[in-house]
Amino acid sequence: MPVTSDSGAPTVSLPPLTISPPAASPAGRRPRRRRARDERRRSRGALVAAAAGWGLAAPVLKHATTGLPPGTLLTVELAAATMTLWTVVIVRGHRPVRHLRRITIMALLDPVLTSGAWTLGLATASSMHATLISSAESSLVAVGALAFFRERLRRSTWAGLAVATCGLWIVQGTSAEVGQGLGAVLIGVATLAAATYSLLASRVMPQEADPVASTAWQFLIALLVCAPAGILQAADGTLTASGANLSHWAAAALAGAVGVGLPYLWYNRALTVIPVGEASVTLCLTPVAGLVAAAVLLGESLTALKLAGAAVTVTGTLLVVIRR
Repeated sequence: MPVTSDSGAPTVSLPPLTISPPAASPAGRRPRRRRARDERRRSRGALVAAAAGWGLAAPVLKHATTGLPPGTLLTVELAAATMTLWTVVIVRGHRPVRHLRRITIMALLDPVLTSGAWTLGLATASSMHATLISSAESSLVAVGALAFFRERLRRSTWAGLAVATCGLWIVQGTSAEVGQGLGAVLIGVATLAAATYSLLASRVMPQEADPVASTAWQFLIALLVCAPAGILQAADGTLTASGANLSHWAAAALAGAVGVGLPYLWYNRALTVIPVGEASVTLCLTPVAGLVAAAVLLGESLTALKLAGAAVTVTGTLLVVIRR
């Protein structure tokens, strides 16, 4: 029945017009997929760089331990890392953190417990043996991700981890002193703390607005916790009696900035993109980098068998890093 207006003229009622958004075309989805793929590649590259930085830190810190007492060394190391990270934050712009309490717990785990035990352990363990003991971290993280988070890795990832671990066993089999002494125990404690940190960071960092600022706060908290030990050693004469020279101070600062601060920044940032179980495979490269750096910087022996084991480890890691 037609509807009339007040003037008597007939009007026609039309159904409401609804406009639905156009469906995304396959061509429109390709750039997003490409960006996601590129981001994963950059994150894998950051993980490799982080592993190399951590490996470099071991022999550099080993030299620093010959002149600086542990408390002072740890304070200088954390101070250099903190200044480096906050320089990056200032240049990029600071964004507030969301979970400061969780970041505090992360800071107590790593770098406070990890770096503290690592620094004390290096006083009696060789740099090469320390990096070999730390090779267990990747397996601990992968198993922990499966047990606590039900994070299932691809078969290629497990295969890469198995090959990389076998390579480290080949290297470790050439060193009978790896498991001896208090230094080995402390390095083991540091390795367990680092694995626990990785599992916690994998859940905290993706929730943060800016992993860079979160990492900077993490190290500032760690510095505030550890600085009193360095100050006490300077006050009681331990630092004066240690006979430290400029090379020891420079080694501590270099290890803190390049071997600790930046690698943690790269690692935390990558955990927002890469699952922690997959990321753990690249940690196998840390002992390899440490072996090479110890041979070059400290003159520690590097046999053909160790080189073969290192090559196997790199091959296993590449099975994960370079896959599409």
